[in-house]
Amino acid sequence: MKFKFDLTKLLCLWLYLFVNSSNAAAIIGGEMSYQCLGQGKYQITLKIYRNCNGDSLSSLNLRAFAGKNGNMSCGDVELINLTRTKIRDITNVCSTSKYPYYPTNTKGIQKGVEEHTYQTIVNIKTAPLNLLLNTSSCCEITFYVGECCRSSELTNGGANSKFYITCMINTCNLSLTKNNCNSSPSFTFEPVNFLCCNSPWYSDLQGMDTIDFDSISYELVDAFNS
Repeated sequence: MKFKFDLTKLLCLWLYLFVNSSNAAAIIGGEMSYQCLGQGKYQITLKIYRNCNGDSLSSLNLRAFAGKNGNMSCGDVELINLTRTKIRDITNVCSTSKYPYYPTNTKGIQKGVEEHTYQTIVNIKTAPLNLLLNTSSCCEITFYVGECCRSSELTNGGANSKFYITCMINTCNLSLTKNNCNSSPSFTFEPVNFLCCNSPWYSDLQGMDTIDFDSISYELVDAFNS
């Protein structure tokens, strides 16, 4: 199965443009992926990168829409509040430094980043998702979290505006896969970087598919804005 993973979703790994409405200036990036469990079930995993200077994170709501070529013509539904399964400090510091220390998911005064992992299981063969996929023109089902607002500290555009993070399954292509099942790539890159001015910086997204061994390509696309 050809898996299209728009660079828009990947850019949020290191452009740090994601903020939750009830968690102002807290969420600075994220990534979303899925793993096929069989029989129409998928485990959705969302990783959110929290600014330790920002407010604590609360629950996040997962939604889905379906259509063709990225549109929502087949409908949009609310699914479930995502369950947070793990929090860890991934602050990028020198080997001689210590990680910023504060109680988990609390507002601190030092620079630092926490990784918050959320997960849930959905079934595209049962309501409400199966109702979105009942015609040949409704092949693409997109899971998303959309929250307001991006960090007020951004200086390169988008401050205080809404941000979305998504992952998409093309259900019409599942018949071409083994056991009608396909999982998204995974990324081992931790998108936390403290960069020095006037110094070159290189980034490797480190995307891989160790389940289906699909090829992975990247392309620039317009970001969602509503």
